[in-house]
Parts: sequence; structure tokens; C-alpha cells
Amino acid sequence: MISSKSSKAFIELKNVYTNNLKGFSVKIPLKALTVIVGPSGSGKSSLAFDTLAKIGLQRLKHLLNYSSPVLAEEGIKAEVSGAIPPVIALAQGVRDWYPYKLVGELLGLYPFLNNRFMREGEYFCSACKGYTRYTPFTEVVSFFEALQEGTKFYFLLPLQMTSKKRLRYLYEQGFTRFLVGEREWDVSEMGFPPEGKKVYLLLDRMVKKSEALGRLFENIRLSREINGGLFILKFLDGEERIFNLQANCAFCGSPLITFFKKCEACEGIGYKEGKECPICSGLKLTPQVLESKLFGKKIREILTLPLGDSLQILQKSLLEKVQRFKVEYLSLSTPVFKLSLGERKVLELILLFSLDLTDLLIVLDEPTLGLDLERRLILLSYLRELVEMGNTLVVVEHDPIFIRSADYIIELGFKGKEGGYLLYQGETSEFISYATTLTAKLLRGEEKIEIPYTEEGEKKSLSIDGEELSLFLQNINLFIPDFSNQNEKIFITLIEKLREEGFKIMFVDEVSSKVKDEVLISYLKLWDSLREVLLLLPESRAKGLTKRHFSFHTKEGVCPNCQGKGYVFQEFEGKREKTICEECLGRRLNREVLNLVYKGYKLQDILDFTIEEFKEVFARLPKVQEISLYAEKAGVAYLRVSQSLKELSGGERVRVNLVRMLVEGGKGDFLVLFYPFQGLHLKDVEGYYDFLHYLATNKQLTIIIYDPSPVAQIFCQKVINPNPQGGFTKEEILNLYNLNLYNLFYFKN
Repeated sequence: MISSKSSKAFIELKNVYTNNLKGFSVKIPLKALTVIVGPSGSGKSSLAFDTLAKIGLQRLKHLLNYSSPVLAEEGIKAEVSGAIPPVIALAQGVRDWYPYKLVGELLGLYPFLNNRFMREGEYFCSACKGYTRYTPFTEVVSFFEALQEGTKFYFLLPLQMTSKKRLRYLYEQGFTRFLVGEREWDVSEMGFPPEGKKVYLLLDRMVKKSEALGRLFENIRLSREINGGLFILKFLDGEERIFNLQANCAFCGSPLITFFKKCEACEGIGYKEGKECPICSGLKLTPQVLESKLFGKKIREILTLPLGDSLQILQKSLLEKVQRFKVEYLSLSTPVFKLSLGERKVLELILLFSLDLTDLLIVLDEPTLGLDLERRLILLSYLRELVEMGNTLVVVEHDPIFIRSADYIIELGFKGKEGGYLLYQGETSEFISYATTLTAKLLRGEEKIEIPYTEEGEKKSLSIDGEELSLFLQNINLFIPDFSNQNEKIFITLIEKLREEGFKIMFVDEVSSKVKDEVLISYLKLWDSLREVLLLLPESRAKGLTKRHFSFHTKEGVCPNCQGKGYVFQEFEGKREKTICEECLGRRLNREVLNLVYKGYKLQDILDFTIEEFKEVFARLPKVQEISLYAEKAGVAYLRVSQSLKELSGGERVRVNLVRMLVEGGKGDFLVLFYPFQGLHLKDVEGYYDFLHYLATNKQLTIIIYDPSPVAQIFCQKVINPNPQGGFTKEEILNLYNLNLYNLFYFKN
């Protein structure tokens, strides 16, 4: 383990009130690795991204003299002292890439290939099946100027037609000299050569001299007129160099394609309705381009080679990163949608690390998402190298190894039900030895993660590809996928077999980016029950209010001042700042609706309730009680119902989405959770397990967890070998990191 070290220079943030942060001051050492830890909802992302990263971006815009107002960034509430380096920030999760983008496109290699193809390609002629190179005019000049002074050569024009009629026409235009085989042939003295011979027009005998450049240009002009700009420079030693100034075949004159032209059948998408295009085989390019060559290989071959081979040809600097993260088995033509979450995350990291990063502030939010232990350690070694290169790294992370390997620790947490408090800042060695925070106590083994003993449920066996798998019904099962998704097929087959047997399956993934601005009360369906009550109020009837007046998305319902966003931008001293809407006070609805009173509360006050408070006030609404119970069990009942999903942490969004699925999905047989430990602090896992245990036993749900993370390994060990006493010690947690559980799958309780 790398020991922590002190850093002399700091970035200091003072009076930080961004989002739920409680006005503390914090120091962040420059040229060091700082890890921010704490439970879900404690304000880690608010500090790292919404404050630090955005202040860095704001200063960078000042430096670059952006003409647009500087603070188009969302309301940063903090003071800062000390220099902030230029910032690169990589948020939690994986970007929503275009669904059919290929690995080569994502890594920026398609433009590189296209550029080299236009300059150096051997273009396939679909008419005669020959190959021809296209030569830019500047390349001819450069080649001529590089020749040794005094070099002698022929300037020859290959002829597409060598009939006597064609040769007679050239003779009548004053061209008498030809090359037949290796023999010079003067028509004025020897007559026309016999038909069937390969004949070249000998346009000129040249000697490389500086004053001969004009003569070269005239010969090139004539070659364009006679045969479309195709000519050969033949040297006395027998060496030849072919030049083709127009995109036509050197053998039959047919037009060539000299750039990466999209496949017309699929319009360059590669996949129509999820199925591979039969014309281009998903490679997106027209067949004539795919048959063409570059670096002596067909384009089709280059695109389908493993990255380990193709990058040997294309970019060896990128190859080192690809090999280090062990994804060289992918190809340039692999569709991104076919990759595992871990593979997509690795590609995103490779894109980041392929830059020459020095003297930067790099902010990362859970960069280990989807990564197995091996690649987590590789990532950690990269981060340490970036620090050695003079970069400042701030990482939000829950992984114990990352925490122990940091130079500096900042822990945020809760006081009562409120998050956003600074609990600790200091060097890692002191943090692990002396800090009294939750995370420090977990690492020292003073706090334990309690997981209750679970009786085994009914066992069901399924045969997949001749292999017998055991699955416990009405209980919790864990599936640890292979990093490269090689056994994803097994998992999909399992789900299909369960469906064939009549089981209803519900899938829970992270919240889609398309709905991240949705309001919590609406997303969890709490609004549906409340709206029905509000519509029956005498005041609502008197005003003629309809369902459209109780919507966060219709013109009848939303605040006219902010158009339902809850905030507005205002100009202040030449800066554009985001401020809460004074008309609706951030509640998004119009005043006519917000002023309605129910049970002594105005609606604007109700929207400020937590889910727990909402449940208490509306105890007689059955659906509200059901939803609130799920939220309490999931540990998110402290959230305010007017919060938008984008204000939540990753761990909060995962659990909120599970509650939503349970509310929407009704009674199911199987609940499949993808990466449910994303964004969860080790202590959060305890409450999450309690919730899953409640669903399995009380709702008679069979739960399947799909997750390759080390936290899942910890979970797996306790579930496979249940201990009635429960609890993890520090030694148990660290020992689990030495277990090679990847490439295995478990269907056990």
C-alpha cells in the first residue's frame, strides 16, 4: 500500500452551501489523491462536482475569455481561495452513448482511419476488382523534390485502350513515343506496335533538376487530359512509382470511393432494429470501402481485428492503455450496446487516460463502477501515476482499497436525518488510526456490517447448456457476471427459461437520464393519490381546476415564471447565475395550485415534506402508505418529495428506482437488480440487505442480484455462508479482496 503524504499547497473552499451542504470549510491538497467518502445522500457529489469541479470550470472560462456569461453553471454556493488547476470531471455512471456506436468510433479511431485511408488507401474497383491508389498533387511534388539531383526517369502514361485507332489518334496529336514492355517504340520510325501488348505513352524523359519542376507540372497537366491523371515514374534501375491524381480506377477508369462512405442499406447505422445489417455486416461502411486496403490489409479485416492487433498498426500509444486494462480482445467494430457495463466504463477511462494529463484537477465519481477487482487495482495504479505527473485527483469512492490508498480523506455524513456535514478531513494514516467516523471505524473493525441469518427457501434446478443451476425461490440469489460479458448469455437464457415457465420478472436498473429531472413525488406515484384528493376540494371545484392543473409538465400546471423548472437565470454583475424561482419558490407549480389548502397545509408546504412526513399526514391514503413503506424500508424516506432525481446521489437513485418498480410492477415472481450496490457506502449495504430480505420474505419475491463488484463479493460470502451472529471485521473485508470470485456465478442463498 502507498503511504499517504502531506501536500504543501491546498485549494480551500469556504462556506460551502451547495445543495444540501451545511456551510463548512474544507481544504483539498494539490498534487495528491483525495478520496471523499460517506453514506448515500451525505453530499459527496455536491462537494466534488457541483462545487469544486464547477468552480474550476468557471475559472477556466474566465481564462479563455468566453463571450457568454460565465456563471451559466448551476448555483455554486461557496467561496474559494488558492489556485485551481484546469479541471476534467467524469461523473458517476457511464455516458449515454449513441446506441449503435462502435468501439472504434468511441475511441476516435474512425476519423483517424478515414484520414489515412484518403491519403494512403488502395481503393477497390467493384467493376474490374482491381486496386488503385489515389495521390494528392502535393505528394507528387514532395516525391519529386526528394529525389537525388540528376536522377533520370521516364514519365509514362498507362493507356486504357491500346487499339491502333487510339494510338493513331495520339500520333496525330503529336505523341510518337511509347514503351512496349521494356522497349522504347517510336511510331514515326517503327509503325504501330502489335495489338494485345501492354503499351505506355512515353510522355517525357526527365532528369531531376530544380529547374525541371515546371516541366513536371506540364507533364501532369497533359496526363490529366489524356488519361485522367494516371502516370508512372519509371527509373532506370527498373523501380516504378504509380501516381493517380483522380479517383478513377487505373485499369478500367471506373469511379472509386476514396473516403469512408456510409453503407446505403443501413444509412451507416450498422444495426437495423437491433439486427446486424446484411450488406455491411454491422461495419457501417459501403462494401466497396470494406474491400479496399490500408496498410496492406482490407478495411473489413482491420475493423474486425482484436484491438491488440489493430492498434499495433494504428496507435501504439493507445494500445498500451488497452492492454493495461485488459480489453485488447475487443475489436474496432464491436457495438457499444453489446459491451458489459464494466467494459464501457473501462473505455471511458481509456479515453480520459489517453490524453497527456499534467497539472490538472481531475474529479471522478465512483470510477470503479462495473469493474472487477483486477481492473480496480489497475485503475488505482493509474491514478497514482497521474498524481506523480503533477495532477490533483479528487475521487468519490466507497472501495476500501481506494480509501486506504489515498493521500487525504474527506468524510461527509449525517447529523440526525440531515446530510451534508463535514465529519473529517486529514491525511489517510491519521484517518485510519484515529478518526471516530463511521468509515474509519469500519476499516478498523470497530463497526460491523450486520446481515441477518436467512433460512434457505424452496430450491429449483434449471439446466442451461447441459449445466445444472440451482436457484432458491422466494429468497436472495447472487449472479456475479464475467467482466467481458461472456456468461451474459447464460444469464439471459436463465431469464428466458423462467419466463417460459410462466414466471413474471421485473428488472430494476439505474434511473434513465431521460427522467432525471422528474420530481420525486411524481416519479414515485405519490402525486397520483394526492392529486385525486386535491381535485375534490371545494376550492378546486370553484376554480374549475382539472388534472392538467396538477401536472409538472403542462402549461396549465407549471409556474409561468420558470416554466416548471423551479429556477431561473439572472444577470448579476456581468455573470449569469441560477437562482430559485421567486414565484413558485422552487416548487414548479403555479400559485393557484400551490395555495390550495388540505388538512391545514398549503400545497407549497406539503411539497416540502419528506416522504416520512408525507406518510404521517396522509395516513388514510392506502397507496401513499404502501409507497412510503417501501421508501422507509429502502432507507430513502428522508428525501423531500419536491426533490428532482438529478439532485439525488447515485445510491439514492438506485433505491428510489427500486421503489418505483415495486409500485409500478405490482405482484411479480422475480426481481432482477443490476448493479444494486452502485453508490452505496459499506454501511448502506446493511440497510439495503434488510430491504431485500423484507421483499423476499414478506412479498414472496425471488431476488436475483447481478453485480461484479467487490461489495457484491462481500455480500455473496455472507449469503452463501450465513452466520447467525452476522458482522464483518476489518480482516474479513480485506481477505475478501484476495478471493478470486470472478468468472463464476452463484445461485445460492
